Amino acid sequence: MEILAALRLGTHLNAVRHGLVSVEVAARAVVGSDTAHHVSDPHGLLGLDRDHATALETAMAAIGLFVDDDWVVLLPRAGAPSGLRGPALAAAIDAGAATAPVGGGPVLVPIPVGRAVQWLALPGERLGPLPDPGEAEPALSQAVLAATAALAELDVPAGRPTGRAPVRADADDVLVAPGYPVRQRQRAVRAAHLLTACSTVLATTPDFSQPDAEAHRRVLRQVRDAAADALTAATRWPG
Repeated sequence: MEILAALRLGTHLNAVRHGLVSVEVAARAVVGSDTAHHVSDPHGLLGLDRDHATALETAMAAIGLFVDDDWVVLLPRAGAPSGLRGPALAAAIDAGAATAPVGGGPVLVPIPVGRAVQWLALPGERLGPLPDPGEAEPALSQAVLAATAALAELDVPAGRPTGRAPVRADADDVLVAPGYPVRQRQRAVRAAHLLTACSTVLATTPDFSQPDAEAHRRVLRQVRDAAADALTAATRWPG
């Protein structure tokens, strides 16, 4: 899933920047169980080959030279840009995820290619207001509680929604890079799993017009949106 790839890349770019892991170790963690990751730099934002994709490890070394800023994971959707502005927004909405430097610069958008990922580097502006960690986590918990009650009223099992497709997830211990406090790591992983589950169900469940079906989808969208904000908040570098 692009969401998990963005989580791995964004947090590991921060860990590299703050000297907690090497580029080599970070690149391996980001690739995880995928076949390979490459970076496409058509605008020359990272000084990479404009015509050919570059292996992630080489690209991450270049990113460290061109971007001196902390990174954050963004989950933009229509009507909710998640702080992202500029020409990268449309591509990030299509992909469902992106990672970007807080102060502006190249936005990295994950494009799945089978079991591989090609990151597209696009121009980005300084990010707009980001979700506040102190507000996003309680809002997610409230959304989950409300969803559980609503789904019970609709007689839909909250933990096993109809139409769910299998999700290939990575081990939790490599989703978030070293350097994040334990509680913040737990919040990021929780939000990522909820976001992935809700997005998968919404993408694989037919959009029926029956009132109960639409109510079910509305509840899932509310949890998805709250999880997106919580994930962005949890991936901001501490301090």
